[in-house]
Amino acid sequence: MSARAVARHAVLPGRTTAGVPLTAVMAIMSYLAALALAAALALNHATEAWSSNLAGAVTIQIRPDEQMSPDAQRDGVLALLEGRAGIAQARALANAEIAQLLEPWLGKGVGLDGLPVPQLIDVTLDRGAPADLSALGEEIATKIPGATLDDHRSWNERLVRFSDKLSGIGLAVLAVTALATIAIVVFATRSGLAANRETVEVLHLVGAQDGFIASQFQRHFLILALRASALGLGAAVLTLLVVGLVSEKGGGFLPDVALAPLDPLILLAVPVSAALVAMATARFTVLDVLAKMP
Repeated sequence: MSARAVARHAVLPGRTTAGVPLTAVMAIMSYLAALALAAALALNHATEAWSSNLAGAVTIQIRPDEQMSPDAQRDGVLALLEGRAGIAQARALANAEIAQLLEPWLGKGVGLDGLPVPQLIDVTLDRGAPADLSALGEEIATKIPGATLDDHRSWNERLVRFSDKLSGIGLAVLAVTALATIAIVVFATRSGLAANRETVEVLHLVGAQDGFIASQFQRHFLILALRASALGLGAAVLTLLVVGLVSEKGGGFLPDVALAPLDPLILLAVPVSAALVAMATARFTVLDVLAKMP
């Protein structure tokens, strides 16, 4: 029997490296990696959308002041904004809208009469040529007592920093799962070599090269990793669908975890990467062990 025929029947890793436990562990690793990647993508989209909205609008707060009546303050600010270059729209919020904004803190049905609640003017900027907010803020503060311009810059910076930290955590999870997968494949490959040591020695005697023996293991782990990571990715997709349904029923209190149309294609990188990592790890592990064999 030729070396190739013997290898095809005996060198392939047996049950020691192809059992259900190994497949389950690799599926779990892929599941965690897919969830971490999906969370990072969804967070990035949400941050971009929120940051874009904040960058395209500003709010003018008008606090009560003895020098001017509330109506005069409001009308004065609107007059300054009307027809101004870089301002697309300016609208004073009604008391009902302000009360709705305060519901999370004050509750429903709370009247604003008698409360020192500032008036709010929502300003939409011209995205093509936005107004100079620094100059606008100084002018409003100078001409209208009690009026201040809030460009949401501090909120935007906090949001970006928070998003970056969460993205870093997601990348750390991906790195840990990749290292864990490499460790698992190394252990399983060494176990497979130990279980087939006699066969490998015979193959060496009949002239089989180390690269050929390594190719048997790398093909085995390529198929195993593809199968396991596909299961993990499927479970992650089901988890995301369930979370999405729960989020929709949460009345807006839960974050939106919806992915962009092209994001599922990015998630396919999880099984592909897992398979390539497992294949390469198995090959280098086999070559390293065989090089040390007498």
